[in-house]
Amino acid sequence: MPGPGHIEEDGIVCEVRPDGVCMVQLANGHKLWAGVSRRDAGKKRFAVGDRVRLEISVYDVSRGRIVMPAAIDE
Repeated sequence: MPGPGHIEEDGIVCEVRPDGVCMVQLANGHKLWAGVSRRDAGKKRFAVGDRVRLEISVYDVSRGRIVMPAAIDE
């Protein structure tokens, strides 16, 4: 039986490293490292302050994957 897959959360990019990995802060203050998939690595560039949508593993909440820029609700 498969377990739970992942958690989806929105966050804000706090730091960007040259290798494409970003430090992202969630709404509850938790910070984690997140990267983009290899398929999307050449297409997406992020800057400090960008809002992003993350997939976070339920087994390791210190890392995540950036799925797409977050939708801005205004």
